[in-house]
Amino acid sequence: RPIDFVRHVEVTRVEDASGSPVRVMTIHQSKGLQFDAVILPELDEPLIRVKTNEPLADRANPTLPPHRVSCSVSDKIRALSRDLVDMQEQTEHRALRESLSVLYVAMTRARFALYLIINPQTVRERTIPKTFAGLLRTLLPDDPEALPGQVLFEAGAAAWLDKLPAGEPVVPLKRCKKPQLAKAAPDVFRSLAEQSPSELVEGMRVPLGEKLQLHFGGATLRGTVFHAWYEQIEWLDQQGPPAESLLRDEAAKLRAPQDEVDDWLKTFYASLGQAEIREQLSSASFAEGACVVNERRFAVRQGDTLLRGAIDRLIVEPERAVVIDFKTDDVDAAGGERELAEHYRPQLEAYCRAVADFQHLDREQVEARLVLIETGRCVPLSARNGS
Repeated sequence: RPIDFVRHVEVTRVEDASGSPVRVMTIHQSKGLQFDAVILPELDEPLIRVKTNEPLADRANPTLPPHRVSCSVSDKIRALSRDLVDMQEQTEHRALRESLSVLYVAMTRARFALYLIINPQTVRERTIPKTFAGLLRTLLPDDPEALPGQVLFEAGAAAWLDKLPAGEPVVPLKRCKKPQLAKAAPDVFRSLAEQSPSELVEGMRVPLGEKLQLHFGGATLRGTVFHAWYEQIEWLDQQGPPAESLLRDEAAKLRAPQDEVDDWLKTFYASLGQAEIREQLSSASFAEGACVVNERRFAVRQGDTLLRGAIDRLIVEPERAVVIDFKTDDVDAAGGERELAEHYRPQLEAYCRAVADFQHLDREQVEARLVLIETGRCVPLSARNGS
């Protein structure tokens, strides 16, 4: 069934190439990152790309809601109304600003070298095309004519690589066993009742309105934003803290209030300075070649139940795995951290059993840790009889 394929795609992760000397990604994926050299080979895309059925909006101020909107209309109908023409121009201007912003992001990812590759002009070309390449041809060289193999513009030191300090020899990483989606016959899965690990925690009831996303805010929104931010970190000691612009983009996707995001950012960056939290995010704290997977989704069978969920951070070493769960709960009373760990024990135990299942490990080889954002502490889930 198609739904089985959809679920497979949702829970399957591909290998993160962050440890590779060469990385291929979209411009949006590169936000907040930097590289020694950046190569942009696909610049012949239109500067303005407006969907044919995109609604038109009239805004006196781009930061305010529109005061009138219209469905998309044909050129003939639009020509009958100056208002519709203005709304179409506003839509195209917004698309142009977005395109220029994307180009800016792409060009500012480079530390030392930026290579822009465009197609040569065609014999039928009468005007410079309205593309990224056309824009560069207009602005950079004295003559916008683009012949095959011609360098249109060059600045800086071409031998930049020779001036860099000699680095360590590249040693291939030891690849450990990657988490795999649990295998089971779809027909068997369909007959099972589904359950998430959070439902095993006493008192963890989700309001129906929240389940249907009728409203979404308060502590729930704050926790979701923080989880999205920690998801941007692979190894803190290798890549450093995520850029603020990237974090604000993630918060905007969740429609978080701007005034609250400012305070949350202070708390988030402060947490990265806490020794115990920093330790859980650093490669130096784990075995060489350890793999990290953020928001690792899984679906495993446990008895007559299909357990579905997502682990905040999963570290996989050759002989063990570590489950890390971030919590934004307030902890006031003495001993509250341990009480909180016991409160979430059923959820973390479910994570550990699932990891042991799809990683083919013994339960004793899977460790769970509760990271408390408010106190900067990491509380390991101690083993107890029968667990």
